[in-house]
Amino acid sequence: MANVTLGTARLHRLGARVLFHRIAEALQERARYRTVYSRTLAELQAMSERELSDFGFHRSELPRIARDAARDL
Repeated sequence: MANVTLGTARLHRLGARVLFHRIAEALQERARYRTVYSRTLAELQAMSERELSDFGFHRSELPRIARDAARDL
């Protein structure tokens, strides 16, 4: 009976470790996404209307373009 309890306790610990590892990975991925989004948006917003039109962008599209860039990591 003690072996079963010990085995179950160890399984729960390993499960928790995997869960925390996955949570940490998700947080890191979200941080990378946010960094790329913020940098891309800032660079695009710094462009003049002429520069944006050269790329075929309108200022109202900038958040979507930044989101797309961040998703394509």
